[in-house]
Amino acid sequence: MSEIERKPTFVDTHAHLSDEQFAADAGAVIARASALGVRHIVNVGFSQRMWEAARHLAGANPGVSFTLGIHPNSAGEWSSRCGDELERLVDAWRPSAVGESGLDYYWNAEPRDVQLTAFRSQLSIARSAGLPVIIHMRGDVEADIRASLPQTDQPMCVFHSFDGSAELAAWIIERGWMIGAGGLMTRRSARGLQEILRSVPDDQLLLETDSPYLSPSNWSEKRNTPESIPLIAGHLANVRQTTVASIAQTTTANAARVFGFADVAAFAPVSGAGS
Repeated sequence: MSEIERKPTFVDTHAHLSDEQFAADAGAVIARASALGVRHIVNVGFSQRMWEAARHLAGANPGVSFTLGIHPNSAGEWSSRCGDELERLVDAWRPSAVGESGLDYYWNAEPRDVQLTAFRSQLSIARSAGLPVIIHMRGDVEADIRASLPQTDQPMCVFHSFDGSAELAAWIIERGWMIGAGGLMTRRSARGLQEILRSVPDDQLLLETDSPYLSPSNWSEKRNTPESIPLIAGHLANVRQTTVASIAQTTTANAARVFGFADVAAFAPVSGAGS
């Protein structure tokens, strides 16, 4: 059995490989991550300018899928025309999810009513398409997030890089939705978040990096990449008092179920195409 075959199999459920920070070496990053056991990456297309690039990268790399959406800090792009185009592309291209969308009252880069309109419209598109929606939340947004989400008919929500309250986590868990754990939970200041993640059911956890952002503790590179997933998994295993192998098995199965992947263990390590 080869070294690669012995490694746990991971999925990075949230990365931004179409970001300009990966313009020169996205394919090489994907290949290095695959060699570490990260056999699938969800590349998030979070603004109109990213949509085609996200699709292209996924087409060039069998271990990459893509999403389409408008980030709350880009919500000024939203219009009826933008919504129509997103709906058309979701139907034509069949991404793994809609998003990332959501609310960001920390930066307030766009007016709150504009963010809410873009968020609620994308929830509707995801419902119509039967796709998960990836949710970004930062700042005092919990009340508006909860008010925006229907109680019964949203097929799946993934709360990306969760950093909310215990009450919100309980609300998410009750609805069977997913909580993403990434670099934030590795920090010394994240004791409260770690306590929340300790109690999330196994089948509602996902791993993510948010590359090139939110690097985990003890990550030596200037930019975060999907190569940090095993490190994040190790932190999460310590928090949950289990093994990295168990975290890998559980979160990979969850990702395959939520995003509709094939068997990620069957993907051969990629050679670095599509950079």
